[in-house]
Amino acid sequence: MPNRLNVRSSQPFDKDVGNTMRTHRNRVGISQEELGKVLGVTFQQIQKYEKGNNRLSLGRAVQICQALKISLDDLAGLNGAGKRAPKAIGSIDFKMLDRLNGLDPELKPILLNIADLIDRQVKKRK
Repeated sequence: MPNRLNVRSSQPFDKDVGNTMRTHRNRVGISQEELGKVLGVTFQQIQKYEKGNNRLSLGRAVQICQALKISLDDLAGLNGAGKRAPKAIGSIDFKMLDRLNGLDPELKPILLNIADLIDRQVKKRK
């Protein structure tokens, strides 16, 4: 008989959902406090959801999706086929993309080469 999950304690999936929630909240450009007001909870509760410390009920997940204008699949990190999608990008990724967007187009390939170089060096160390 398989081990029974403790449904009350958070699971790794809850952290993934929280990261996705944070990513979409940042994309929309609202603070934890603003989202909390829309949902009728404190910003601390939003922090707990985003860190994966507190689990989301289905009803709360639907409210979050409505507020962020995303689907439940998006929040759960699933693609249209019900499979896990690639990891959501975080706020630092959005900042980097924003900075890159404003750069001279001729500099972008140079930065890509630098990023590839760094990536190869990091992989060598592992």
